[in-house]
Amino acid sequence: MKLSIITTVYKAEKDLPRLLDSMMALKSTELEFYMINNGSPDGCGEILTKYAKLDSRFKIHTLKENIGYIGARNLGIQQVEADYVGFCDSDDYLEPNGYDNALLELQSYLPDFYIACFNQVFSESRIKIVTPPYEFGLYVQDDVKGIISPQSFGPLDSNQASLSGFVWKHIYKLDVLRRNRLFFHKDIQPYEDEIFNIDVIKSSAKILVSKQVLYNYVVNESSITSKMRQQFNLEEEWDRVLSIYKLRQERWTSNNEIIASKNIIIDYIYGCMLWTGKCNNQPISKSSKTLKRLCEKDRSVLEDIYSDVNLNRLNFFIKTCLLNNHQAILIFLSRLYFSLTRTNRHKSTR
Repeated sequence: MKLSIITTVYKAEKDLPRLLDSMMALKSTELEFYMINNGSPDGCGEILTKYAKLDSRFKIHTLKENIGYIGARNLGIQQVEADYVGFCDSDDYLEPNGYDNALLELQSYLPDFYIACFNQVFSESRIKIVTPPYEFGLYVQDDVKGIISPQSFGPLDSNQASLSGFVWKHIYKLDVLRRNRLFFHKDIQPYEDEIFNIDVIKSSAKILVSKQVLYNYVVNESSITSKMRQQFNLEEEWDRVLSIYKLRQERWTSNNEIIASKNIIIDYIYGCMLWTGKCNNQPISKSSKTLKRLCEKDRSVLEDIYSDVNLNRLNFFIKTCLLNNHQAILIFLSRLYFSLTRTNRHKSTR
């Protein structure tokens, strides 16, 4: 049995040796490290070549031009020759023995999809383990549909977790991906992982939820997702969130999946409001005018999203403002919130 870990590499020469060292530390000969040099202009190519000479499990595929990490992942799915595939980001690193132990479980259970734990690394002294929102064990047929699938769409209520995207904490049966033509959507970055996982779960008959920790996710302010947040554009993010809702609509088949989808989109809309206050330096009148136009354009979709769900007070307030032309109030309050937050943070550091 062969497991190929697909990694796209671009401008990562600072962090790349840490990742490659963690890969080399894994013992299984059934592992392959499929490294895609995504047109990186720095020293990544030389680093990859050096490690490939040290360990034959490294397979290097070099692109002359950058095609984006989503395009590179899709290319990896098409090109690797393996039974299972995993994914990795070049600024993170693998857990010792993680994939070695995962291979043993894959051989025992032969799942279509493998869900694992991961470490969230804030610093060398601050590491938090994150577990899946399911009980550990093997799920087949009806349990996949009734238990695993709904929470891949989102949380069923405000007290329940959902299966976040992050494909690097999972392992996928390659035949399932290819047979069902499952690839990542480029136009909904950074939410492409979520839709991909929903599609995989919908195509799976057997899923293993494991206690195994596979991965160390380094919280990085220079990551792709963080950069997108720093360059926040309300109109682009709004359209992206509603596009994700439409993609969920095309996939849901149960009431729980509908409720879960609405709950997570409501959370994303709340996030849009927060980031508008945090990142937007436009006058409140201009920002609220943009938001009002977006609400008018998508009013029927908003009414559908906010229907048939239990809203807490905050989300009920946001709904009321969005659907009753009180957008300026939302912008003002989000600006005020971050202004007070910055003031308190400044006082605490004096």
